[in-house]
Amino acid sequence: MHLDIPKLSFVDSIAKELKTKELVIITGLPGSGKTELAHQIVQALTNIITTKEKLANFQHIHDLKNLDFVINEDKMIFLILDHCIKSWFNKTVIDDMFKKLKSSTKKTKGMVHALVCVPDILLEAFKSSLKSSSFKNVIYDLKDGNIYKDEDWKVIFDSHLKSKNEMMKSLKYQKTDIDAWRQSFIEIQAGDIGKPTLAKLLFEDARNFQNVSNFLQNTHECIMNRISALSESTCVSERRHFVVLVMLMLNNGKLNTDELNKDALADICKSFDVEDVNLFEQLEYPEIGQNAKMVTVHCRETVRVTFDVLWKKRKDLVFKYCDDTVFLELVSLTEGMTDQELIALNDRFQSIFRSMKGKFHVEDHNVASKLLRK
Repeated sequence: MHLDIPKLSFVDSIAKELKTKELVIITGLPGSGKTELAHQIVQALTNIITTKEKLANFQHIHDLKNLDFVINEDKMIFLILDHCIKSWFNKTVIDDMFKKLKSSTKKTKGMVHALVCVPDILLEAFKSSLKSSSFKNVIYDLKDGNIYKDEDWKVIFDSHLKSKNEMMKSLKYQKTDIDAWRQSFIEIQAGDIGKPTLAKLLFEDARNFQNVSNFLQNTHECIMNRISALSESTCVSERRHFVVLVMLMLNNGKLNTDELNKDALADICKSFDVEDVNLFEQLEYPEIGQNAKMVTVHCRETVRVTFDVLWKKRKDLVFKYCDDTVFLELVSLTEGMTDQELIALNDRFQSIFRSMKGKFHVEDHNVASKLLRK
């Protein structure tokens, strides 16, 4: 479920930069609000562009191959590159992307402006590629403590608080408690997860309010411990909870229960000693939403952590059943893998290369490159 957050204090200034620059890069930790910020910038641009100027054309690029499109030269073109930028990209991929962007810019005499959301792990590679380009660019690093203001953190916290109004009423917390938690959120420094997602995760589960300070300071560890405990529980209902999370993770956080991979479900249920009968009926787990046959994970971080838990326990299930997109995004070449696991990992990559033939540089995945060197 998308949460509408009021416009943040710095959005208009970035929108004005994008109107005058060929390239604006937004970078930050996973969960730092890049996608929400891109959405707000697009909305702000529609207000900044005056009726005296040529109408703008906004294009969300879902696959980098689409950068070869035919451009209407009578309009300003704003390209939004967000989900198409993958954390596994290497410099070859990034250089090729910049070449395509430059070609588009030349075709339209400089009327193309690109907003690119870049995972922080790729920032140095992007900077390196920019050195050899002539793009007029600016980079906004959301880890910079001077971008988000205290008022922005308050807006984000209160937006999630409002969305969980009924839950908070049922918990019967006092205003002084909520004020203290809000202040703790404003003051906390982000670790492995961006602060906007910390707020989302905090309000996802009532148990997090048992020790708000600890949860905000150790969010990843708290979620990892909780999901690991589900997988190892002696309680069948908790192991069922874990299996549901695994099935959702393997399907990139969203699935239609009519389209379940029954072999995968049977295998995973057997692995964790769970009956697969009526597994997806009347789900009431805090991390999950259900609308008829559609089941989704509320937060991307839950997908990441579930992947990490299963990766440690049963890599073979990841190799065999994981969605290609999730696999490419989250797989890592960890030390200590057995020869058999390395062979299985290579086999999975080769299968992906065959199934995604023609996709933008998928064969240049950084883990696949390391694997070949081994």
